[in-house]
Amino acid sequence: MGRPSRLRLGSLLLALVTCLQLVGVTRGAIHADQAGVGDWIEKLTGTPRWSYFTTGAQHGETNRIIVGTEANVVASLDAATGTYVWRQVLEPQDELHLVKRGAAGGVLVVSGRHPTHVRLFNERNGALEWDTLITTALPSSAVEATFIGNDVVTVVGGDTVVRIDGDGEVTWKARLENGVSYSQVHAIGDVVYLMDQSERITSPQILE
Repeated sequence: MGRPSRLRLGSLLLALVTCLQLVGVTRGAIHADQAGVGDWIEKLTGTPRWSYFTTGAQHGETNRIIVGTEANVVASLDAATGTYVWRQVLEPQDELHLVKRGAAGGVLVVSGRHPTHVRLFNERNGALEWDTLITTALPSSAVEATFIGNDVVTVVGGDTVVRIDGDGEVTWKARLENGVSYSQVHAIGDVVYLMDQSERITSPQILE
């Protein structure tokens, strides 16, 4: 059998390119029942690292998405249109470590390394409710938080546990000098449980 003609090779290449284009189109397509679901994207926010949905029904407001991003932005977006309700941009050195919904509906934000800022923003308008500075022996790495009523209990730097009341005042602070880096904190009643990277659980007796 002789070599394929240039015309045949050209036809094969054209068919291959057409197939690749169709594959690309298929990957970017959406189903008919998804129309209207992804109609917006907010380019000035950055890539979300934390997010949660909140309903505004009780206040006669729109539903919102609260996000914290790799661009050091904390923002509230209208869930229907993607427009900003409010937006806070932190300084580059004030690196975000945690964005979490507060027990009373505020937005809890932990940022910075030495010292660490623990802030509560008003969920409805983005106003700063309080800003508490936490100094640790080492720059913050592992950060997590939980709530006891309106109080915040946060573990910062893996070894420092702080309880902050609803007004932003430090109730107590303890450094655990046992060489363990804790990455999770939970509360049941007034008992605080810490979990380290190996998922071992301990309950240090550091409460009031």
